[in-house]
Amino acid sequence: MTAGVKYFYVGSFASGLLLFGLSFLYGLTGLVQLDEIFSFLILSEFYDTSSSNALLLVSLLLILSTILFKIAAVPYHLWAFDVYEGSSIEIVFFFALVPKFILFGFLLNF
Repeated sequence: MTAGVKYFYVGSFASGLLLFGLSFLYGLTGLVQLDEIFSFLILSEFYDTSSSNALLLVSLLLILSTILFKIAAVPYHLWAFDVYEGSSIEIVFFFALVPKFILFGFLLNF
């Protein structure tokens, strides 16, 4: 399998996990703005039921694992070596830096 195809499949899978986690979070709160979601979770009596706590935990784990997957952090870093080996240096430079800067900025806001 070529490096580009592997990068596409891995990125698509990670994006699907992110959408799945965000849909759980939307289903629990009914909100889409991050600051409104945090305010809702802090100010409401949301933590009374164990099923909603479990779904919130699953949602946050899916979102966090997607971010770690996209920045190639441990333990989600195993796909990066194959992709970086099979590509030219310019492409590796782009794929190694640009998404990581964007996601680190997202993590700072999160």
